[in-house]
Amino acid sequence: MAKQPRQRMQPLGLAYVAFVIVLGAGVMLWLVPSIPKTRWLEVMAFAVITFLAEALPVELPRRSGTVSVSFAVVYAAILVFGPGPATWIAALATIRLREFSGQVSLDKVLFNRAQLALSAAGAGLVYVALGGVPGRVDVLHTVPALAAAAVVCSVLNLTIVVLVLCLTTKSSFWGVWVKDIKWMIPHYLALTPLGILIGVVETTAGLSGVLLLFVPLLVARYSLQLYAQMRKAYLSTIQAMVAAIEARD
Repeated sequence: MAKQPRQRMQPLGLAYVAFVIVLGAGVMLWLVPSIPKTRWLEVMAFAVITFLAEALPVELPRRSGTVSVSFAVVYAAILVFGPGPATWIAALATIRLREFSGQVSLDKVLFNRAQLALSAAGAGLVYVALGGVPGRVDVLHTVPALAAAAVVCSVLNLTIVVLVLCLTTKSSFWGVWVKDIKWMIPHYLALTPLGILIGVVETTAGLSGVLLLFVPLLVARYSLQLYAQMRKAYLSTIQAMVAAIEARD
């Protein structure tokens, strides 16, 4: 995800960040009663896998940000456990080591936790509202619910980030979207089927299946890394050719 610029935010930006943090915390507390107390071991396993997936980000060429494959696990948690556990997993298990070490300011840490919680909560509530049943991933009969949950989770996440970038950099919404965010849409689309697969495996094989879910995540992460390296090499080649042409002129 794109990093926030190191500029001091205006009062409107600070108010927006505070609003997202308070709303995210409120939604997390509101969903606490829906967390099943009998499946805590599976929830913890998903949290650990999410943390490990988030700990292996891939830097994108010419982008001030990174991507990880944790979206697939959070999305699967929505399908398996429902909005309550998925919201807490998204908020807490996606934290990175650099956030613990003080390299990221507290307001940014809290904002990121809150916006991820809101994204997962919105997706989970939409999934249930459209007929999805947590713990029973019926791919054939719940396609609208599955698709809507993925779209809501990704769109909410991206929109909240775009708005804070707009308020920070004083740029237009579409300008920020095209420059810094648009590239993440294919990333989410590619991880959605993997998230569904994780959900199907978990509901079929149980905790033993969860422990094996990190393998396809590593494969997905490796594919992202290869893409980033190939893209970087391509851009370097283009830049070298342009420099050579300008030198001849």
